Amino acid sequence: MKYPIEEYTSKIKSGEIIACDKIIRVYCDILKPIVAGEDPRFYFDPRPGQKFADFCSKLCKQSKAPFAGKPLDLLLWQKAKYDALLGIKCTDTKLRRFDECFNPVSRKNGKSTEAASFDLYMCTDCHGAEVYNVANSFPQGMHLWNESKSMIRKSEWLSRHFKATVAPPPTIRLEEFDSIFSVFTNNDDTKDGYNISCASIDEAHELDRGIYDVIRQGTGSRLDPVINIITTAGFVRDGFYDAEYATCVEVLNNPESLLSLLPLIYELDSEKEMNDERMWIKANPSIGVIKPFAYIRKQISRAKIDLGYLNTVKVKDFNLVGIQGLSWLRAEDIERGALGPYTKQEIEDPKFLDQFDGTLVIGCYDLSKTTDITAYVILLFDPKKMCVIIKPMFWVTQAFLKSDWFTADKSAASWLLWIKQGYVRVCSTVTETKDGRTVNLGESTINYHEVSDYISDEFEKHNYIFSKMMYDPWSALYLKYDIAGKGWSCDAKGAVQEPVPQNFKNLSAPTQLLASYLHDGRICYLNNPVMKLMFSKCSIVVDDNGNIMLKKAGFQSMNKIDGPACTVDGFAEICRNEDVYFAPRE
Repeated sequence: MKYPIEEYTSKIKSGEIIACDKIIRVYCDILKPIVAGEDPRFYFDPRPGQKFADFCSKLCKQSKAPFAGKPLDLLLWQKAKYDALLGIKCTDTKLRRFDECFNPVSRKNGKSTEAASFDLYMCTDCHGAEVYNVANSFPQGMHLWNESKSMIRKSEWLSRHFKATVAPPPTIRLEEFDSIFSVFTNNDDTKDGYNISCASIDEAHELDRGIYDVIRQGTGSRLDPVINIITTAGFVRDGFYDAEYATCVEVLNNPESLLSLLPLIYELDSEKEMNDERMWIKANPSIGVIKPFAYIRKQISRAKIDLGYLNTVKVKDFNLVGIQGLSWLRAEDIERGALGPYTKQEIEDPKFLDQFDGTLVIGCYDLSKTTDITAYVILLFDPKKMCVIIKPMFWVTQAFLKSDWFTADKSAASWLLWIKQGYVRVCSTVTETKDGRTVNLGESTINYHEVSDYISDEFEKHNYIFSKMMYDPWSALYLKYDIAGKGWSCDAKGAVQEPVPQNFKNLSAPTQLLASYLHDGRICYLNNPVMKLMFSKCSIVVDDNGNIMLKKAGFQSMNKIDGPACTVDGFAEICRNEDVYFAPRE
């Protein structure tokens, strides 16, 4: 008889179960050799996974229609998951290899019911267990806790042994093990006093990174802790979900990089697979049992006539990473543009950009006001790979960092980190008099001298040949003339500096061309996190003739798109002279 993990792997390998590339790689490449006894560092113990499956089927009753009152019989993919998470152990310590599982699955595949039973089960894993459901908000955290409470109420055995109290904090106790199960949220004021043995994180796409860090630190004194992350993909970019997803991709590419993480990502391999019902199981492993085919058909039918809903269906029913609202780019195009045709190792090589020294480039800039961001982008060209490399730099004022909306925004911590890492610069203060008025550069307005100094430094270091510097003429007066004073002409026919009027006529074609370059893998923005975030905040506005322009998605003050907007200005020049920039080098 095959154990569930063996049966699941065998059916994936034979094609009986259609799985996405990431699931194939984790079961067939990472887990299969261990289960087969081919890796002396680890071994497979089938008993913990079977014990949990028995706990579910014999003691746990479901609470939601159409399965209300029925035993919780885990499906094969779920049994295989817990065979791996609980049963693969280290040969030397006999402890579990995996202390964390990142498990994105599309909605309505039984995630919450599975996690609720696992939380109860982990109260029996050891004496003095502390189990927590982790969420951003208290109502969200109570969702999973209430599901566990319902299971207790429906089971004679569980109700005899587990006692639930809703008085703050809501707690389920297993007295004979001296174990507790409670809720952990961002509002908790005693985050440093936990000794966590197990944590379930539901809807991780909304999770504040700081909560995860506290949870991870809270497991430090446990010998065999487990963090079980269950979620769908989400709309929040550059947060915890994206960071965890990127780590999982790194583990799949290099399993030795982090042996303790189990990446189980159920997703479509391509957006095109949405139109093939056979492929739906890749993101919906419970399809046909828990989640009906008819449900997905209905969602797709609606999405075909409501393009705004299409984004939701992609994210929630097929686990394709999305962007909130009607967006200009697909999330996969943004991800593709991070590296373009290069590898991560290539672009992280300090000498990678040296190959473009002395070549023809395009500069693009947008001088901001008080609390906006100034961007300067250099477009480099690789004729061999037919790729445009975006080399950006950003500046903010001190007023930007002190503004109320910045300090209150969840992304503020990311911006402060990017400043520390050198992706963003804070302007220094200098007082100047212009036209009879005093201007406090750097404190309340961008110190444009520092932008022009950056351009000069790049020219001196790399001998770039700026064929054009394209710019948004709005608010660019001082910077334009400061750059001209360093030798790059303006205000004359054929001048290096050239304004790009911000209207449909001038911006539609370059905006579309940039999108096509991203889709075709011909953009590399050097995995710059600021640029990635800005691309995800871009939406479009369309005129009566179908022409498009960029605009910020939503109305949040921190939805900045200066980097992509500058790049579009540069693509106005590429539209006219594409062949010139991709001409083979002598």
